[in-house]
Amino acid sequence: MTVSSGVLGRCAHCQALLDLEPWQLNAMAMQEPFACKHCHKPLKLDCPEQIKRLKTLGSFATLRALLIVLCATVLLVSLTLQWIGLLERSLQLGISALVLVGYLLVMAIARRRQRRPLLLQAG
Repeated sequence: MTVSSGVLGRCAHCQALLDLEPWQLNAMAMQEPFACKHCHKPLKLDCPEQIKRLKTLGSFATLRALLIVLCATVLLVSLTLQWIGLLERSLQLGISALVLVGYLLVMAIARRRQRRPLLLQAG
């Protein structure tokens, strides 16, 4: 059984889109070549820009957890202020909607950036 990481790569030889496995991501991080699943030719990540993109993929995992904590905190504070009487119900609902839209927007942008394929060079 293979585990998918959700990261795509494009082979330099056959131009096939590869769903990269965690061991392939580790090989790219160590700048070791690995074989393409389709053409079985060696691939490597050499471009500094692509290496930087690979390293930023790790921050997407913490982004979701950070956003959940931020949203929960804002909602809890606005609910407390509404319960005390410093905030009206309509304003509290507006804040809740704004937080939800902000969360969905940031996560959509992060997913779009994560799904852009890495361009793999010949190893």
